[in-house]
Amino acid sequence: MKKLLSLVGLVLLVLSVSAQVDQKAKSILENVTKTTQSYTSIQATFAYIMDNKEMDIHEENKGNIIMKGNKYLLKLSELGLEIYCNGKEVSSYMKDANEVTISPMDSESGEMMNPSKIFTIYEEGFSYKFVEEKALNGKANYVIDLFPENDDITQKSVSGLIKNAC
Repeated sequence: MKKLLSLVGLVLLVLSVSAQVDQKAKSILENVTKTTQSYTSIQATFAYIMDNKEMDIHEENKGNIIMKGNKYLLKLSELGLEIYCNGKEVSSYMKDANEVTISPMDSESGEMMNPSKIFTIYEEGFSYKFVEEKALNGKANYVIDLFPENDDITQKSVSGLIKNAC
């Protein structure tokens, strides 16, 4: 009986800690959203990592972005790619091929592919988990993992990427 009570107590403790971690992630994400929505424009440099263990893919890239409302300029110099959006059309320039592709910014892929949505994407269809806090140049930086709640979100993301890349 003591072992059963200990096990139940341990499970409740883990669930309690897990809920607190999610609340911390939510609080950080909400604060970032509130802060970024107060700006008229945003300029940022970033690094991103894509890991797909099933397909044995690991990619690391750096870029910079300038955003104002639904308009943006995204530069991924390591990939030789620049993407411009005037809020109505998306123009992709591939340096190696010296090729420009212009496509309308339709509602489905346009919303999914709009970089300004990165600050609110967690609000619908994703769960999130606080991973850690790191100090970088004396400032707090947070690592939060986002997980799609269903495969449909992943499919929309992939189809949006393919649609805008073609």
